[in-house]
Amino acid sequence: MRITTTIPAAPKPENPVFIDKVIAQVQDSLISELSWLDHAFGQSQRLVKRKGSKEYQYPAAHVGKGKYESLLPDNRFQNFSFFIIEDPQTVEFNPNSFNDVKVDYSLVFWLKLDSIFSESEDRDKEAVKVEILRVLTRKLRLTSGRLSVTEIYENAENLYREYSIREVNSQFLMQPYVGFRFTGELTLVEPCI
Repeated sequence: MRITTTIPAAPKPENPVFIDKVIAQVQDSLISELSWLDHAFGQSQRLVKRKGSKEYQYPAAHVGKGKYESLLPDNRFQNFSFFIIEDPQTVEFNPNSFNDVKVDYSLVFWLKLDSIFSESEDRDKEAVKVEILRVLTRKLRLTSGRLSVTEIYENAENLYREYSIREVNSQFLMQPYVGFRFTGELTLVEPCI
């Protein structure tokens, strides 16, 4: 069951190019193949909020018209995913053609298992992990670029590791909640402009 919000299931730029084009195709594949995924966000951005005298960094997604949504774990989006694109992007120069560009990525999932397996009393996180892996490695419909998966993380300290937030700890991963971080490399060819 999809959650009703004013935000599209896969918010993305109107005319995505380069990395955003590959990510948009991954978003579409995730939404079409994972019936329980409510939102597949694109690239996250690091935003800062103040609490008292301290600043905290957290991931947010641009959802259009200058509006950002926090991607911290909560029930607003129920089952969702988002990309973290690492720095730098590596350019492999090709003097006879367009350059290849490679970038490391993470794809973070935050899920509520009882919304996926309403009849089960088990913690079926491994079944969900295999389903996501199968989509990423066998069912993606990419017309440009390639995506590889090299690692899967589950521990709380790894899910949001580049942010200074303190909201994500192991308590947030107790039944019915689970999180995964799939990492790998995006490879694409420099676009012809």
